[in-house]
Amino acid sequence: MRPHNIDTIWQIKRYIVPVTKFPTDNRPKYVAIAEGLAADIRAGRLPPGGRLPTQRALADEVGVTVGTVTRAYALLRQQGLIVGEVGRGTFVRPVHRGGASSDIPSPTDHVALDLSVNTPTLTPLHGSLRAALEALPAAASLDALLQYPGEATMTGHRRLLARWIQHAAGLETSAEQVVLTLGAQHAMLVALSTLAEPGQRIACPELVFPGLKALARYLRLRLHPVALDEQGLSIDSLEEAVRAGARVLYCTPTLQNPTGLTWTARRRAEVVALARERDLTVIEDDTYGFLCDPPPRALCADLPEQGVHLSSLSKVLAPGLRVGAIRAPARAVEALRATVMTTTLTPSTVTLNLAAGLLAPGPLARTLALRRAEQAERSALARAALGPWIPSNADPRSPHLWLPLPEPWRAAELCAHAAERGVRVASPEPFTVGQRAAPQAVRISLCAAPTVQALADALDLLRGLLRNPPGPSRLRI
Repeated sequence: MRPHNIDTIWQIKRYIVPVTKFPTDNRPKYVAIAEGLAADIRAGRLPPGGRLPTQRALADEVGVTVGTVTRAYALLRQQGLIVGEVGRGTFVRPVHRGGASSDIPSPTDHVALDLSVNTPTLTPLHGSLRAALEALPAAASLDALLQYPGEATMTGHRRLLARWIQHAAGLETSAEQVVLTLGAQHAMLVALSTLAEPGQRIACPELVFPGLKALARYLRLRLHPVALDEQGLSIDSLEEAVRAGARVLYCTPTLQNPTGLTWTARRRAEVVALARERDLTVIEDDTYGFLCDPPPRALCADLPEQGVHLSSLSKVLAPGLRVGAIRAPARAVEALRATVMTTTLTPSTVTLNLAAGLLAPGPLARTLALRRAEQAERSALARAALGPWIPSNADPRSPHLWLPLPEPWRAAELCAHAAERGVRVASPEPFTVGQRAAPQAVRISLCAAPTVQALADALDLLRGLLRNPPGPSRLRI
């Protein structure tokens, strides 16, 4: 049997990870691999937060099966030396030798609180949701709920969502302008597949909701990153995108995901003027605008023939409702509805009727007041804990916080250290468009914690980490 020496310098993204040699004897190969890696981790040659090779890549290099490497990594996890994060990779855990700062809580064996996803807590709405569910049989007969909705039913629900858009976005809307969808992600799919052709260039912020990136791959669209500045989308950068061939702009002017930025009125006017001048179709994602009272002026209010407005009930009511709406110019409505028919046939009558109960004037007013007050409390906690690191232009009404990291922190390291202590935050790579280097920042979902106390504990942990950065890196490039 030929020796299985690991003596290669692996370059994984921006990490240079030295992988140790291990002896070849009668021990199982996976044990030898695990022991060799463990020795380098304990000696500090593999630094905390360093990303290990994928199991496939390591197996190919060493000449063993993927199963062998899988067993080696499993053994290292059992020893508490590495941690795996779904979709991100496998990372070296910090080795604690005593003397840890009291600012940093002790590690846990699992992620107890996931602040990487913008999922609003449902606990405050349990009463309203239960009441709406119990009222469903009285709202319509069982047959009416479970059959395809007729045109009269669809018109009634369009009228309901038109009122929601007017209330949440301050955007005058008629039922004839509304296209019903299964949430905002489906609304994005319908809008992009209807308004853009495969291969077309789509302008979007350089940091953007990952769902757009997934749809662009699926629809074979080319995303053109547009820079963000203190006021919003850079006009100079947007002009460059238009000159490069972009004819559609996707953007979130209010509480942008992931940055939490709300564009200034001046920047909104400048984007509207450019869109008119260059005949640019604007897809305005307004998923979070309901948190603003009053809401900023929507771009689509000044682009009646070019603006397409996307809205959803996922963040205000419940993610599982899957109720969304597109407000579109008259010329595009039928084409958009045809795409809905192609992709889903019809929205669910059950969820639409459930939403109708929750969007009645009384319940809606209470829900909006609750969500806004809850966000204000959570934002105040975040600013008290992380104020020195929060950008000056971050909108306190945002349910997510974009946190640039101080030196010498790297985003992957902070994510790994936080996860080891029971808190998961989002790394920057999924939000970064194109081949530019991802910024050293993380996104923290303030709405995801089930209680305010749980959020406060997580923010205290992150503050402790930021105050106690890792020691000098042993990486050599």
